[in-house]
Amino acid sequence: MSIKVLRTDGGGAYVSSEFARFCEEEGMVHEITPPYTSQHNGTAEIKNRSLLNMVRCMLKCKNLPPFLWGEAVSTTSYVLNRCPTKRLDNLTPEEAWTGVKPDISHLRIFGSLCWKRVPDQIRQKLDDKGIPQVMVDYHSTGGYKLFDPQTNQVSVSRDVVIDEASEWDWQQSVSGSSQSKVILADEVESDTTEKGDQEGMRRSSRVRQQPTHLQDYDLSAASFCIDSRGRTA
Repeated sequence: MSIKVLRTDGGGAYVSSEFARFCEEEGMVHEITPPYTSQHNGTAEIKNRSLLNMVRCMLKCKNLPPFLWGEAVSTTSYVLNRCPTKRLDNLTPEEAWTGVKPDISHLRIFGSLCWKRVPDQIRQKLDDKGIPQVMVDYHSTGGYKLFDPQTNQVSVSRDVVIDEASEWDWQQSVSGSSQSKVILADEVESDTTEKGDQEGMRRSSRVRQQPTHLQDYDLSAASFCIDSRGRTA
């Protein structure tokens, strides 16, 4: 299977004499649409929207940080190429391109918590045999791409145990985030207490004036006064 027609926008990324020569040598017709007219390339724009919607769902499902959007796009493309489509009759894009029916038994939920096996050659006897990481993509060699939130490094491994029901606690992995929240909460509580004490002190030291309708009575804390009508004040 070969590409016969290639349509790109006129933004400048694929407009060069070298690329035009490449398309001519490969027998491809290069169609260039006017710049800033996405409606002329509706198929690509719809695919981009589908990719973005899937990426958003994948990141939100496992509460992943936005900087992993690149790995999410790669994983989305990998999965879509192995899913049925209306454009092909009982074929997936991967099968139509390679002629081989793809195997999907290795697919796992993006962003799941996993444990990468540590080889015996680089660990001590009492060290952990696995370290927790996050599954972020698939590798062409058949392994999984794993992201370590503690070191911000990406590695590839096949010896992985994936727990699709679990996820990484990203709030705890952020250095000092939980401590700062506690400090802020204590500061707010102490400020509220001080303000309440100051308001209480102001209320207790306020000079109270006797109401006008009680000026004819002698008021005291331990006695009652009775007026001419027999009313108690």
